[in-house]
Amino acid sequence: MEGGAREQLTVLAERAAAHAAVDDPGAIDWLLAALRNVGAHEQASVLTERLPAAGYFALFVKLSGGEQLRLGRAPDGSAALSWTWNDLG
Repeated sequence: MEGGAREQLTVLAERAAAHAAVDDPGAIDWLLAALRNVGAHEQASVLTERLPAAGYFALFVKLSGGEQLRLGRAPDGSAALSWTWNDLG
């Protein structure tokens, strides 16, 4: 792919990842597959990161190999640490 075409593809992929509606799991799967198919893995990650805020935390965990997120997410988006009721004291 020529440099200009690659640059246009990158811009289009960034727009899709940042602005596509995330209200249809089937469409999300399709767009993620399309992004990965053209090598836009960073943009696929951006789209995946938008899923929890849209109410698709289970899909987010599935797509991101979420064992590290089995306790949920901290406010900064990282994996939540293990805690006990005594920690709330």
